[in-house]
Order: sequence, then structure tokens, then C-alpha cells
Amino acid sequence: MIKKILEWIRGDLTQLELYNKVVTHSRQELYFTELNIEDSVTGRFENIVLHLFLVINRIAAEEGVKSPRVRALQEAFVMDMDRNLREMGIGDMSVGKKVKSMAAGWFSTAKMYEAALQSDAPLDAMTEALFEQVYREKENAQAERLALHILALSKYLFSLKIETITQNKFEYPSLTSEENDLIKR
Repeated sequence: MIKKILEWIRGDLTQLELYNKVVTHSRQELYFTELNIEDSVTGRFENIVLHLFLVINRIAAEEGVKSPRVRALQEAFVMDMDRNLREMGIGDMSVGKKVKSMAAGWFSTAKMYEAALQSDAPLDAMTEALFEQVYREKENAQAERLALHILALSKYLFSLKIETITQNKFEYPSLTSEENDLIKR
């Protein structure tokens, strides 16, 4: 019994570390300078959602959307949003409503990104989804570049063994590496 509890705790801790890796990656300066994601609370939130979607989508493809690992990542996201809202000074009475709204936004955005990846024209569909979600329909010449990067990142994650991802034993490709030169063109 204790062994099962420890395995469960260790699994959740690994998923929390994986979530933190996603957040750290999504906060890289290049996203906000070269790819013109708005460096604001909303822009950072949308970039976290985008990158979290990619990891969850990969895990769900192997284990299903209701897997404990997917659930643990989603719970880490909700807890992080709750903590961030409180740190920003949002009152206790409204935090729950805001977190609920953010979680609902997560699910609808994830469906949009999933549809884009499964589209017959994924580059066009992802560009449109990013234009709507990340860039908030503001004119932005970088939407297609970000879409190319996201499609490449999704392909990279699907090239890895699932255990490599779920055990947090992978590194994101460098945004300045040759594979991502398309961002800087």
C-alpha cells in the first residue's frame, strides 16, 4: 500500500517537474522578441497553454486524454494559475471563478490546436489558430513562423518515446538551433 502511494506521489512530482519545464520553455525571450508574442500576462498565459497542449497532446495520443499523467499536468496548470492570480492580488472571492474560466479556456483552445494539427492543411490551420488565440487577431507577420515552429515541435515530441516525455528525460530543441532557423528568417 505504501509503495503504491509513494509511486503515485513520485509520478505526480515528475509531472509537476514536466509542467515546470513546459513553463520555463514557453517563457524564453525569443518567443516575445522574434515571434512577437505580446509580453504580457495574457501573452505569457497563451504561450504556456500552447506548449502545454503539445506535451499533453503527445501523452494523450499514447495513453488517452483521461490518463493520470494528463490529469496531473492539467492539475499542475490549474494550481499554477490559481497561485499566479493570488500573487497578482486577485481577491480570494474571485480567484475560483477566474481559474474556472481559465480552465474552460484551456479546453476550448486545446480543441482548436488539436483540430489544426489534424487538418489537411496544418500550417494554415495552426497559423489561423495562433492568430486567433496567441496574437488575439492583431496583425502579426510572425504567426506563420510560430506555426512552423509549433508544428516542428509537435513532430519532435512525437519522435520521442512516451517514457522519455512522461519521465521528463528530454530537452526541448534550442530555439536558436539550426532546426529553428525558420523563426529568424
